[in-house]
Amino acid sequence: MVIAPIWKKSSTFSRDRVVCFELDAANRERELNGLREAMKELGIRQGMILTYNQEEKIPAGEGPDIVVVPVWRWLVEDPVPGRG
Repeated sequence: MVIAPIWKKSSTFSRDRVVCFELDAANRERELNGLREAMKELGIRQGMILTYNQEEKIPAGEGPDIVVVPVWRWLVEDPVPGRG
């Protein structure tokens, strides 16, 4: 199951995240294409795929890069909106 939440900052979208347990040969293109399509449609400059324990930076060629981050790292390092 894939969840693609959109985080909203003010009145503009700032980042798109896709969540999947593991990015593998069977789902990689589907997840990347879906994320890139959402980023293009919404004008989002930064994409992220949250996984159980993978880490990677995927160059997007002409578009923005996508980072693959373990969910535990994102929970520890990503700032919480409104926390100051």
